[in-house]
Amino acid sequence: MLRRSVQGAHQAAENATLVHMTKEESQVGGSNRKQETPVSGQTSSQDEVAFVDSPHFDRPLRRRLVPSWIPIAAAGMILVVAVVVVVAILVARGDRVSVPDVVGMNQGDALAVIAQSGLRGEVGETRFDLQPSGTVLEQDPSPDTMLERDSIVSIVVSAGAEQFAMPDVVGESLSLARARLETLGLIVEVEYVEDATVPKDTVLYTNPLQGATVRTSDRVLLAVAAEPGSTPTLMPFDLTGVHIVLDPTPPPDGSTDVTLKSSLRLQSLLEASGADVTVTRTGSEEDVSDGARANRAEESTGAILAIGMTIAESGPGGARVVTVVSERTSSARQTSEAVAAEIANLLSADGRAVTSEVAEADAVLGDLPMAVVRVGLGSLADEEDASLLRDPTYSDRIAEKLYRAIGEKLGTPR
Repeated sequence: MLRRSVQGAHQAAENATLVHMTKEESQVGGSNRKQETPVSGQTSSQDEVAFVDSPHFDRPLRRRLVPSWIPIAAAGMILVVAVVVVVAILVARGDRVSVPDVVGMNQGDALAVIAQSGLRGEVGETRFDLQPSGTVLEQDPSPDTMLERDSIVSIVVSAGAEQFAMPDVVGESLSLARARLETLGLIVEVEYVEDATVPKDTVLYTNPLQGATVRTSDRVLLAVAAEPGSTPTLMPFDLTGVHIVLDPTPPPDGSTDVTLKSSLRLQSLLEASGADVTVTRTGSEEDVSDGARANRAEESTGAILAIGMTIAESGPGGARVVTVVSERTSSARQTSEAVAAEIANLLSADGRAVTSEVAEADAVLGDLPMAVVRVGLGSLADEEDASLLRDPTYSDRIAEKLYRAIGEKLGTPR
């Protein structure tokens, strides 16, 4: 009896010690673990004690594999990275600025505006132009381009208009001649003439001629050698000894100068065929009034034909061919009528409306003792004509038709 009591007390002490150790281990290993609410199939803390008291208990409780502080730390690191990225983007944007639009400003104002934008302006080129001296003509990069602060914006500045003598570029290559003339602010137009006696692309002659007074933005024509058979076929005529006057009336809108371009092209064709040509307006004259052009025409002694070209500011569309017959000899009148009829025939071949008229006066050519024909190239008031006048090939087509009409009536086929 006494022996059983001692054994029972000894067993109870061991059980109490085991329970105490289990609680301490649970507190140390799971101090950061929230107590979970028992659910079906799980035991409460009281049940754990009972289970520990069970003689079948043989292992401690498990610890969590991932401590609860790790997810919190990871979320904090992600937030820090996001903040750093946002700050970097804002800083990067702060270092980029938009390029201002300075074209049309004077040089000083343009450089000041560029500097105020956080950029550096520099004059990359100065060229002659009709714009006042110091005006910004171009800029690079273009407006609204985004650049890093302190980047360079290059501007091209006008040196103003200049009047000078037409350089001698005959015999030079087209590329060299074009570069020289465009550097001076001239607008270069090219006409190819078949010529096997000189290398291809050699300048044969110019209009205006060497030494003539020209100004910045004037148009100059270069006749350039082409290989035989490489240009569109145009029936050549021999017009040796024939003297012709050309009168390109200034355009009413001040910009669509088809009459001048057609005259320069026609002049080159006629001179290549041996004719002597006087043009009342070449683009370099300051006075282009009717009286000034009439005086230049009257200086052309020995001329047998005068061709005027006009663009109408109003009125119906289509071409007009006017035969001027005031106080002319029968020979001059017959020549006028023959050339006018051939011009009308060639212009109408394209299906365009052509009106033929007879007039007894012409403001510029009316007093000349020669055959006179005035050709109306179109009306700016007509939408179809206005579009045609803007076509860069139109003046060439007009010149070639007039050349053929003159060659048919005054020249001999080659």
